[in-house]
Amino acid sequence: MNSNSLDEAPSDNCPTTNASSSDGPDESENVVRVVPIEDTNANEPYEGRVTRSRSKRLAQLTDPESTMIACEVDMKEALSGPDKAAWFDAMRDEVKSLVNNDTLTVVEKPHSAKLIGCRTVLRNKYNPDGTICRRKARLVAQGFSQIPGIDHFETFAPVARLDSLRTLAALASQHKLKIFQFDVVTAYLHGEVDTTLHMQIPKMLPEILESIIATENDQVTVDKAKIMLDDLKKNDKSACKLNKALYGLRQAGRRWYEKINGVLKQLGLRPTSCDPCLYTDSRDKLTFMLLYVDDILLVSRNIARVAEIKKGLAASFDLKDMGLAKYCLGIEIEQSNSSVSLCQSGFIKEILARFDMLDCKPVSTPLATGLKLERCKDLTPKSFPYRELIGALMYLSVGTRPDITHAVSYLSQFNSCHDNTHWTAAKHVLRYLKGTSSMKLVYSRDEKGLKGFADADWGSDITDRKSYSGYVFSLSNGAISWCSKKQKSVALSSTEAEYMSLSDAAKEAIYLSSLLTELGFTDLSRTIIYNDNQSAGKLATNPVFHARSKHIDIRAHFVREALKDGKFTLEYLPTEDMIADILTKALPKPKVDFCVKGLGLSRQE
Repeated sequence: MNSNSLDEAPSDNCPTTNASSSDGPDESENVVRVVPIEDTNANEPYEGRVTRSRSKRLAQLTDPESTMIACEVDMKEALSGPDKAAWFDAMRDEVKSLVNNDTLTVVEKPHSAKLIGCRTVLRNKYNPDGTICRRKARLVAQGFSQIPGIDHFETFAPVARLDSLRTLAALASQHKLKIFQFDVVTAYLHGEVDTTLHMQIPKMLPEILESIIATENDQVTVDKAKIMLDDLKKNDKSACKLNKALYGLRQAGRRWYEKINGVLKQLGLRPTSCDPCLYTDSRDKLTFMLLYVDDILLVSRNIARVAEIKKGLAASFDLKDMGLAKYCLGIEIEQSNSSVSLCQSGFIKEILARFDMLDCKPVSTPLATGLKLERCKDLTPKSFPYRELIGALMYLSVGTRPDITHAVSYLSQFNSCHDNTHWTAAKHVLRYLKGTSSMKLVYSRDEKGLKGFADADWGSDITDRKSYSGYVFSLSNGAISWCSKKQKSVALSSTEAEYMSLSDAAKEAIYLSSLLTELGFTDLSRTIIYNDNQSAGKLATNPVFHARSKHIDIRAHFVREALKDGKFTLEYLPTEDMIADILTKALPKPKVDFCVKGLGLSRQE
């Protein structure tokens, strides 16, 4: 498990029911089912479960800026209940966005054309105290009915890597830069479609258009709504021709990225080759931008340049200025004159509430020392939500908590073969998070360059005797990239295990060094990798111990060439000082505390 993000943007940002259960678009079916927010096994008992109402659970999440829960609502219930006016207003706002953006045009249904289905997704968004924050409606195309090669072609769209976010946070602390945040409203609606697409008429479109005409003050919007309504009345068999992308279309993410990428280039911003969603500025060497779908982080200390970029974006998109970044991608961001810190305390409280562990007794380590788990032979479905818990912990481990990365990686191999023993071990991680929920990844000014630490735990898995590799790279006194994973082959010695771990670390070192160089920080790109096995270090430097190393896979020898080419330097570090230990094995409390401090994690209230 490594600390990077997914590499592709979802084509549909809205949570919907499983599209695969439908045989095709149904014009009469425009209802969204309620999706529970607690867990998919909410009606099944599991050990230690304490039933609580959702509002009581959410009331225990005390940070109003760190958490926002969304829950889908049935359309019929919404429009027949006491809040029907508020829901209708939300639907009107959505249609108004479509009208203003010229997203669709009402036309006569083409002969023998297969229409793409659509439906309106209604969602309540809740504050952490359980009160409704706002109501939101979104028209979503049923992209599962699109035909590849006819309705869409390329669909891949990049998103920012989480290590890019952490690298920018480290650089911001190093050079006293400020991190600003912007959000593009209805981002996907700006993308131009690359094929001719026709969609069903959304439910209640005539009524909503009439409401817009009667209540809207902007004459341009009123005129557009009148034209659309007249076209609806002219044709009994109408369809919507999509002029621009719509949420739910398979190519929507790609079309949006191409659109905003073109705008950013016109503003003087250029994507890096290491991360196409990380931009440098040709007009100011200390201005950078990170793009994650419609979330924008702008890092700079040049206020005039920030205002210029903001003005350029606002000219092309409906841009929401959120000021200094505080919360992005589920990560809380705190900025001061001397440091930048990243935290997911609100997300931790969500997880604890979801799995009824808010009142659990804290422990001091992610895994119990000496823990050895085996695959469960009884594959009968279990009543406890083990996989849901591992999935929830995974985003936390790749975001801001490298201290639990090995625990999550180790436990995830039992997703399909777990029992009560594995469930207890997974809850142990929650108990550790209970006591460390306020822990933050802190970056502070440090003139030193990129430092890496590589380690391995030889033959630690009792089921297949494979070893675990782990590495971490730090900048500005905080971890920016880390990984914990089982090696692909059985190592015949601790030297071989450590050598393979070094090879993995070398690849990441080259990537991070290239990233820093592209950002203009060549002085910080000089990398040192620390290793606690002297034999592995000698094997990486020279082809010694041939009789005992001739069988090692050729891909592991990549580290030799990288060292020879000066990509990084290798230094020995005693085992007691190795902070990557926490990424390969279960440790006692004193060593956990040492590693946590070395990773840049700090408990700050």
